[in-house]
Amino acid sequence: MNLKRILSLIVGVSVIMCTNTFAFADTPMLGEPSELNSSEINYVGELKQQETADMDLNKAVFETVPYEEVISSENTNAVINQRNVYFETGDFYWFRRYIFKNTAEGQRYSSAVTIPGNTIEIRYVDPVTKQWVLTGDLNKLKDIKTTLFINTDTNSAVISVPGVYKNMFASNTLEILREDENPISITHSDGVYTISFSFPQDTSKIGEIWCLQSPNKLVDWTNQSNYNYLKVHDLSIERRWSWDGYYFITPSNYVPGGKNILYRHAANYTGSSFARYGESPAAIDLGFIMTSVCLENQNSEGFWETGPMSQWLKADFDINGNFYDTRFSTDFGVNLIFAYKRYNHKPFLDGAVKYGEYFLKHAQNNHYDVNDGWLVEDYAPSASQEAHKRTHVSLNHQTAEINFLYYLYKETKDSRFSETADKMLKGIEYTKNKWVQNNGNLNYALMYNGTNNVMIDYPYLTYNDLFELKSILSGYGIQNITINYLMECKKGYMDKNGITEYRKE
Repeated sequence: MNLKRILSLIVGVSVIMCTNTFAFADTPMLGEPSELNSSEINYVGELKQQETADMDLNKAVFETVPYEEVISSENTNAVINQRNVYFETGDFYWFRRYIFKNTAEGQRYSSAVTIPGNTIEIRYVDPVTKQWVLTGDLNKLKDIKTTLFINTDTNSAVISVPGVYKNMFASNTLEILREDENPISITHSDGVYTISFSFPQDTSKIGEIWCLQSPNKLVDWTNQSNYNYLKVHDLSIERRWSWDGYYFITPSNYVPGGKNILYRHAANYTGSSFARYGESPAAIDLGFIMTSVCLENQNSEGFWETGPMSQWLKADFDINGNFYDTRFSTDFGVNLIFAYKRYNHKPFLDGAVKYGEYFLKHAQNNHYDVNDGWLVEDYAPSASQEAHKRTHVSLNHQTAEINFLYYLYKETKDSRFSETADKMLKGIEYTKNKWVQNNGNLNYALMYNGTNNVMIDYPYLTYNDLFELKSILSGYGIQNITINYLMECKKGYMDKNGITEYRKE
């Protein structure tokens, strides 16, 4: 039996199962009430606290690649775009974006889904206390706007905040309209739980909601580590999962920006961690989904753009929005490699290779020669903008890029990637002493001649990058004196200053 036939049988079974266990309703009921900036980089560091140093942890988890489809429907009041993903396990993911065709002042567009069961447990992270809550009392949800983890006696689901955003997406941003977001309400009758949600009926706004459901347990709640891990990856407040990707709160110097403005983040940190390290079925499924969606944002050049304009990049280097941030694109490139290894989905490796080709060109055209070594610039504009000033080279970017190139070489055996990594490693070796300050801390960057940013190394991120590079080199039986020296200096500084979150053996 060929793969296409196997896929069709799996999809057919999944559709029947999902139809029977999680039903949609979309009759509009108008008027019825319905119950790296530093923050980005520190978030990367938080994630790495959860991760293991074992770089070959992952094995293929799906025998058959999940089936994905995008469908669209409409009624009198809205166009509904829906993305479905069907897994061989019977798990089913859907995402809905509601685009409204007319405005009804003060009224809401309501919809519902149903899930069978006679008993229910609901877990969520309280938005105020940041602590986990477990309840079976449906009335306690009336003021809770956060992701819900639901178990009935027969099914399991993870369902998002019903998000409300302005119907405008300047520079790949979302503006959350938190005051327009209503909590999910759940009612029970005749062995069925009805999960209701609503959005303002307003053409200037859109509504979004997503859900992962399964006839099996999506999270093992007897494992304490799942509580810690999923809390770090909460997608309710500062981070949101949207139709076209992972969105993160904008740094203060981004335009557009503001406390409710989120931008589509190239690195997809939550999805990347799920794909590489997730253990629960929920994390494994979402890791595949989030990686697949974010891969679609790779531009024709080969990288993932940062949409908003950074005021300091504009002031110091004349770089506009839609720019290339080597750190964020490289982090996602690494994710693609490990997602390929875990899900055995070749488009993930193809995307990593496409980015690797772009990076080789960037490194060739935008580096500082240090003897026969290279220090590669951190940023570049998109192809549509040619004139700009040369940028600095930070140690964390340089090291992360080397790691990516070695990982890509390991998968492809293309020596161009390892040769460029070798040149960049030499660049660090030749500038060894320039990276270390008198107090033992590391210099954040070299070749910085700007005036609008303070170049202070992050508490432990650079150490973690060096740790990863050391692990890669050790796999080839190599002990690099310079990398060990820089790690020793940084660790001494961290120990003196009570910084303990760094990666350990």
